[in-house]
Amino acid sequence: IWVLGEGKVRKWNGTNWTADLGAFPQANVSVTTMLETSSGHLVVGTLQYGLFVHDPATGWFQLNRSNGLPQDWICTLTEDREQNLWVGTSGGLALLRERKVQMLSPPDDWKGRPVYSLMRAHDGSIWATTEGAGVYHFAGTNWTHYGEAQGLANLFAWSVFEDSQNQIWVGTWGGGLFRLEQGRFVATTNMLPTTDP
Repeated sequence: IWVLGEGKVRKWNGTNWTADLGAFPQANVSVTTMLETSSGHLVVGTLQYGLFVHDPATGWFQLNRSNGLPQDWICTLTEDREQNLWVGTSGGLALLRERKVQMLSPPDDWKGRPVYSLMRAHDGSIWATTEGAGVYHFAGTNWTHYGEAQGLANLFAWSVFEDSQNQIWVGTWGGGLFRLEQGRFVATTNMLPTTDP
């Protein structure tokens, strides 16, 4: 059984502690119910702080009234055969499903601008252009923003492309074409003009 005591969360098999999740993320908490799901998550319902979920890969996260639950008083928990988690609260019933989509956003939240185009580079990183906030690069867990200070004279970037030499190109709205060179975007002015046949 799982035991929350002395500020720690541990698992007891009748004779020994077999798992230790360390300190519980909330002090002075009244626990109302606990459930270990079939996927290995430990779910802890509380009287006043909502739901705490321990993911074996990422650790603890909290769900409460501010991010989706009807109320913070968790009364009961059960898991159905499709691995959905049903949460009974003092304000009604909530159904939690495993999220299949990961939401990504840079620290500045795209400066509130729409994302216009996306491109996956050869190294697996993601490039994104925006309407008025320049260009963003997501590699691993890190975001890099390219704006005026990084040479991008026009922040209305509508397209991004990686060529066969792994060079990154950005097309802007009325501002021309830019190429990434040593961490800065440089306007491309040596393009050959085309003529109609």
